[in-house]
Amino acid sequence: MAGMREHLSTMRLALQAGENVIPVLHNLNTLLEATPSNAEVQEIGSFMSLQLLFGCLNSADAEQLRACCAVLGKILSSLPAENLCEHRLYIELGLQHLSDDVNSLCLGLLRRKLSSEAIKSMILSATMFHLITQTLGSESLHCAKLAMEIFLEVANSPEMLDVKLRQALLIDLEGLMGKSDIVRYRVYELAVRMTSLGGEA
Repeated sequence: MAGMREHLSTMRLALQAGENVIPVLHNLNTLLEATPSNAEVQEIGSFMSLQLLFGCLNSADAEQLRACCAVLGKILSSLPAENLCEHRLYIELGLQHLSDDVNSLCLGLLRRKLSSEAIKSMILSATMFHLITQTLGSESLHCAKLAMEIFLEVANSPEMLDVKLRQALLIDLEGLMGKSDIVRYRVYELAVRMTSLGGEA
């Protein structure tokens, strides 16, 4: 493990200095792919610092964003749902990122962890709920589909009976309706599917 820590230290220092960021992220991703247990992946993530890795998303370089998303996807997926909730701010920032890859990363993580009540509660918080609603208007069909799947999963949650939350959802959906015919169709589809599940859109 000492040799690995030395290797990780070298990579962490390079990222902190902003040097060879893309090769370092590719190397880190290769290391994570060869790491067999979630516990070891979590240890690597803790050593490298999620704050540092999320900072690598502050780039316009598509290759860097894809490499960083691959690394973060592996580390965050290894976390129990309750621990993932501790990184809520990063997820919210990711949902606001201009890159579809980053949006997809965050939405995918939430979708996979939806069996957790902690994740559902986080999704149904005002800010997170608003950000996920906005991704229904994404130019990325994949992101919009993930957002719709999340909504359908939480449609019958007790929190959905909250008047303020439902009013905020209606306002957001009405705002999306004017974006394009495609987005308008998504909103209608969501409303129909939520109604069929026993909710009211």
